[in-house]
Parts: sequence; structure tokens; C-alpha cells
Amino acid sequence: EAVISLRDDEVARRTGAFELLPLFEYPEFLITDAEESSESLELFRPADPLYVLARMNYNSVDPARQVHLSVVFEGPDPGILELGVEVDQTFDPGAMVTGVSGWIPEMVQEGYYAAAVTLDGGYGQRLSWQGAFQIIYPVQFEGIWTLNGIEPPEVKTRFSGNDPYEWRMRYNFPDARPGDEYQSALWCHYGEIVINEMSSEKMGPDTPFPGAANSTFTGVIPVDMPSGTYEVHGAVWYNGVAYPSPGTVFKVGQEPTIIITSPQTSFTVDEKVLVVTGTCADEQLTQGWLETNGESVPMKIKDGRFSARTVLRPGQNSISVVAENDVGRSEDYVFGTANIQAAALKVVLSWQAQGTDVDLWVTDPAGVTTNYQHKRPAEGRQLDIDDRSGPGMETYTIEVGLRGQYEIAVHYFGKGGWEGAVPFDLSITTWEATFSERHSRQTGTLYEAAGNKDKPGAVGRFTIYLQ
Repeated sequence: EAVISLRDDEVARRTGAFELLPLFEYPEFLITDAEESSESLELFRPADPLYVLARMNYNSVDPARQVHLSVVFEGPDPGILELGVEVDQTFDPGAMVTGVSGWIPEMVQEGYYAAAVTLDGGYGQRLSWQGAFQIIYPVQFEGIWTLNGIEPPEVKTRFSGNDPYEWRMRYNFPDARPGDEYQSALWCHYGEIVINEMSSEKMGPDTPFPGAANSTFTGVIPVDMPSGTYEVHGAVWYNGVAYPSPGTVFKVGQEPTIIITSPQTSFTVDEKVLVVTGTCADEQLTQGWLETNGESVPMKIKDGRFSARTVLRPGQNSISVVAENDVGRSEDYVFGTANIQAAALKVVLSWQAQGTDVDLWVTDPAGVTTNYQHKRPAEGRQLDIDDRSGPGMETYTIEVGLRGQYEIAVHYFGKGGWEGAVPFDLSITTWEATFSERHSRQTGTLYEAAGNKDKPGAVGRFTIYLQ
């Protein structure tokens, strides 16, 4: 109200009115896929446009007044977080639109995300809002299966040459939209090597419909396909964006099932040396492993059969055999009792080189030498096992408690067609089956076969002290 007076007389009086308004009036916030959209969305896909908008009336008449806009994203993928902004803006009075826009990355994690918007015009004029949205892949995989390729199809994970097969990838389209299209492919690989004749080209393009869909590829396992474990993977390209599926594995070839036929479990023997025999389903396999009381040595397999000797210890013994190929691993075992005298010293030599002849020589503190020529040179000393063609083992035991220094020589006697070096292992046990029992191991490599064990490169020498 304004009053004009001349001396004490009022000349004029005028009354006016104004309205005090909030700086931000009638705010509306939404998360959507287009700037002109009025519909807030909850679901988005990779490569979708993303808009976080704030619409309202802006009531400041000061053209220089700045409004600070902050949009902060939270969620599992840092690629989304980078879409946030911090910026100062000016606006004309009236209808106002602000916010942030961008594209959801093609490579992004699925999950729930939040967007927090703050508008600060100063002088206590502040507006905050938070919304949420979810990113989902347009392709949701159920899995890949290897099938037998006949009707009705059944899951099959082991194949042989000339077997029919079918690779099947199953997936769903949870958010199919008009104009979408997709392609798919399946491929078989061994490690990094793709087996082209067992893999498809890109199939499609096709139109997705909400619900389940399949991609299949059929063929026949090549007759000469090497044994091994293979993988099948796939992918769906949805609107050009690749979505890889989880994979599965299958095997080609014979499982190396190994069985001990003798001795039977719970055996009882009175001899130190036991012959272990059995069968292996993979007749192409030439080597397995024989483990006695935790001591593992190579074992020859021929035409699906094996016969190997091992040295027992007094009392309870555990024996296992292991066969392994590119298809899998198999193991069998037995337990039993040996009523024998304990060894004061046991030395086990083992090597893997095919066809080679490696000899074990042991000279005890009394000067007595035990080797393939003198397997029982004196009482209580013996070369229990003498293999002449690798992979093999030789075992020396002395049952009398002769303390002192033992000289051990490992001699590369014959190469048997083998080319290259011959690594070997020595396993040493002292005072077997007593509280003083100890175990140690030595390794070495032989480089040249020679009849003379003193020739350089043909012998490895070790010294053991029995205390």
C-alpha cells in the first residue's frame, strides 16, 4: 500500500498485491527413453537411450540466477555411473525441462540402478528426487545341451566317431519390441581351436517374440576325431548386440576305466613283492600309475591290460592304480595286510621314459653292492624289483639295521629307442614301521645311455646316511 500526503492532507492512496511463489513449482520427474516422453519406464536394455528428466514451472525473473543440477547414478556397473552430471544452468521463467541423457552401454551388467536428482537454486530453494530402473538383457539363456541327434532327442555327453549329434541352445525374450531382430550361432571348440565342421554360421535374422526360442545345429562326429573333452558355446545377436550363452562340454573317445583284478581287497600275503594285475578300457593307453602306501610310480599298460610289481610294508597296505587320458580319469584301489619284516632302508627308483633301461646300484657300509647282477648279495639285502624297460621302477631293501653311509648310483644302461634325456625319482624310507620312520626324495636326469656306468651323463650318484 502506498500513500501520498501534502502537509497533513492525504493526496492519494494506492493498494497493490503480489504472490510469493516457490522457485520450482509443480515438479515432475521421470526416467524414460525419449526427451518428449511423458511415460516413466522401469525396464531398459543394453544400447537403449536413457533420459532422466525434471519438468516444472520455473518462477525466477532474474535471468542471471543459476540453478545447480546434480544427477548421480548408483548400481552394479560403472559404465552407468559415468552418465551422471554436475552443472550450473540458467533458465527463463515458465515451463522448464532439465536433466541428463545418454546411452546405456552395450556391455553392461544387468541389475537394479538408482538415479538421484538435485536442483539447488540457492536461498533455500532446493529440490531432491530419487528414482529406480532395471537393466535386463533382451536374451535370457536357459543353457546349451549336447543331444544324441535322434528322435526323440536325449542328452548325451560322450560320443564316438560317426555318432549323430545335435547342439541345442535355449533362451527367452523377456522384452521383445516391434522392429527387433536377432541372429544366433553355435560352435564347438577344443581349447582355443574352433571345430568349423561342427559349428554353425550365423542363423537368421529372425523376429523375436516374447517367450522361449531354440537354436539347433546337427551333424555327425567325424570318424577320426581325436579323443578329448570338447566345449560347445553359442551366442545371440539381438539388434546387433552379442549376448554369449553359457557353455557345456562333451567327450569323444573311450573313458580310461581301470580295474584291479588281483589281488582282491582285504588280501593277506607273506611276501614283500606283490604283483598287481588288471584291465583298462582304453586299449590305446600305454601308461598309468601305481601307488602303494602313497608312493606313486609309473606303470606300463598294453592292449588294455597291466601287470606291475610293488613292494609292501609290514602291516596294512593300500594300493591304487590310476589311468588318465584326454577323456577322463579313472582309479581303482584295494587294501590288504603283509606279514613281512620291516626294512631298515628302502630305496625306490622310478622313471617314465619309454623303453629305457635304468639300473639301481646300492653299496652299503659293509661294502656289499646290490644291483641287477647281484640281487641278493648277502643276508637281508635284495633288489626286489628290476624293470628293464621304462616306464619302470627298481626297489632296494635292507632288513638288517646296518648304520652308516650308503652309496647309490642310478645308471642309464640302455636307451631302447628313446631319444632325449631321462628324468628319474628316488624315494627313500628309513626305519620302516617304527617311530623313527622318515621319508625323503631325490631327483635327477640322465643324458646318455652307456654300458659303463662311470661314463659322464650316464649315472647319477647320491649318498644316504642311516643313523
